[in-house]
Amino acid sequence: MPNKERLKDIKCFLFDMDGTINLGNTLIPGMDDFFAQLKAKGKTFYLVTNNSSKDHAHYVKKMANMGIEVMQKDVLISSDALTYYLGKVKPQAKLFVLGTPELRATITKAGFELVDPAVTEPEFVILGFDMTLAYNNLSTACRLIDKGVPYIA
Repeated sequence: MPNKERLKDIKCFLFDMDGTINLGNTLIPGMDDFFAQLKAKGKTFYLVTNNSSKDHAHYVKKMANMGIEVMQKDVLISSDALTYYLGKVKPQAKLFVLGTPELRATITKAGFELVDPAVTEPEFVILGFDMTLAYNNLSTACRLIDKGVPYIA
């Protein structure tokens, strides 16, 4: 079956962002036309990333700057998987998070409490991509994990 024939039956597409549909702030040639065709044919697509350091608004703006209009609901970030999972296993868990302010805000918006381990024992240690990492936070996370606090990376 030709490639175009195989694609017509697909109802939903998932596209990894960084390095697959774009390199940095540059869209890979032809992707804009491909997305336009998907929209014209009424196909659903989501943009995914495992980079938890940014939030949905960042990716919506980034894609708009490259000519691809998407809404926040069209962007799936690894932090979405984290909050979904935690919501199933331990809603409103107390967390110690190694992560950017954007990741911390995403987690808080999802209903989880960020705690200071000197005051409140966390139920999980969360390890995200953290460009703001400080040694004292890393040391605290290591001590908590060593004590048996479960971690999610």
